Amino acid sequence: MRTYSPFFHTLHDDPAPVGVLRAQTTILRAVIPVVVEPPCEPEDHFEFHDFAVLWDDDHDERIIFILERLYVCKLLQEVLAIGEHKGHVALLLGGDSVPVGYAHKIEHECIGAMPSDFWSVSVGSLGATAKPWGMGSFLVRAGGDSARDYLLGLRSLWQLGTKDASFTIGPFQRGTVCPNQRLQDVLESELGDASES
Repeated sequence: MRTYSPFFHTLHDDPAPVGVLRAQTTILRAVIPVVVEPPCEPEDHFEFHDFAVLWDDDHDERIIFILERLYVCKLLQEVLAIGEHKGHVALLLGGDSVPVGYAHKIEHECIGAMPSDFWSVSVGSLGATAKPWGMGSFLVRAGGDSARDYLLGLRSLWQLGTKDASFTIGPFQRGTVCPNQRLQDVLESELGDASES
């Protein structure tokens, strides 16, 4: 699967526009550091944040620069979907409303830092009570209901947003003994037996 940035893991990448809507979508995952108070487990220090990139016909990858800036400026955690079309960037956030000043931060910290063209930005919400469908039509380039259904389907199918981090389950399932621990137990047992004789 294609890697767009060292900051993000690609979960899904449409190689070309698909379906009746001719949508081309990439699902990316970022690892978000979290400040937690001890005692805690190692995975408590991180969360996964999954989000969608909705590409237009020119597949302008400069949107990745904006995503990287969002990440390092700690503004990505709100984003569920982002798209660019003809020099305009649209972001859909997960809450029921857009935080005050969020669009200004995006323009200042991310869009304004682009080394080439200036892009305009709009921010909407994909929350439960929000109605972002005008912006959804911009991102998907389809009629209101189709755009809404597509975006809600993406959110549901990929569980877009922030979730607890989880470690990959390795060869050592719960209830099994790590080989190093087994070796230590054997050595202690043999050393114990040797000291008794």
